[in-house]
Amino acid sequence: MTNEPPHPRDNATAGNSAAASDAANGKRSLARIMVVEDEPAIVTLLRYNLTNEGYEVVVCEDGDSALTQALERAPDLILLDWMLPGRSGINVCKTLRAHPTLKRVPILMVTARSDGEDVVLGLKAGADAYVRKPFAMRELLHLIRQHLRILDPRRSRGTLVLDDLVIKPDSSEARRGERELDLQPAERRLLQTLVERPGRIFQRQVLYAKVFADGDESAVGEELDGPAQRKLDALVRSLRKELTRAGESDLIRTVRGIGYAAESQS
Repeated sequence: MTNEPPHPRDNATAGNSAAASDAANGKRSLARIMVVEDEPAIVTLLRYNLTNEGYEVVVCEDGDSALTQALERAPDLILLDWMLPGRSGINVCKTLRAHPTLKRVPILMVTARSDGEDVVLGLKAGADAYVRKPFAMRELLHLIRQHLRILDPRRSRGTLVLDDLVIKPDSSEARRGERELDLQPAERRLLQTLVERPGRIFQRQVLYAKVFADGDESAVGEELDGPAQRKLDALVRSLRKELTRAGESDLIRTVRGIGYAAESQS
């Protein structure tokens, strides 16, 4: 991990003086981020760097207090540890995803549990991304920015934007820069699903359900069979080819053994 604060604070739950100062001066933070973490050193590192980026930071040391505070005032994004006192991060994630007003808040699970099965469990619980400790702060900040782009005001007017890619869900328009994209219906559904949640890692069976089964994941099952996997992977290859036909950057990331994500390259 990098970007350590020059003067770390020992108290993990101390108030965020920078955010308080901004509020007093009428300056609005970029977003409100909840850090659910019980390791003081990690809390200090995250608070320092997030505050420097202009975010308001709220710290919770356990799952119960995180749920209480999230219900009182929903954060814009949550950094969630797995191993917490009492209620686990997985339980917190599932509870948040079941709540009608919190289910769309981006959740980045930040944990030392790095086994492949743990990653799948975290994503199945509803996490949008899985960050392994120790992490590079620069990469984490980039991931946070990607997930917060769903708050972009342009999206509330029905337009999805990721770098130079623009999609208008209510019409057939999709383009990269000035180039119109020639997309088949299944390619368009796949691309829209990925870009609606930039940075989120979608499992293959979730994408297959959204693209080919009208969103009914129960019709797909826990895992895709061989023909279904090949069908989805072929669709991704076709979509990638169209997205990069004029030499543009590849906005789709393959997460081996899990699925795909749309990520900004800027």
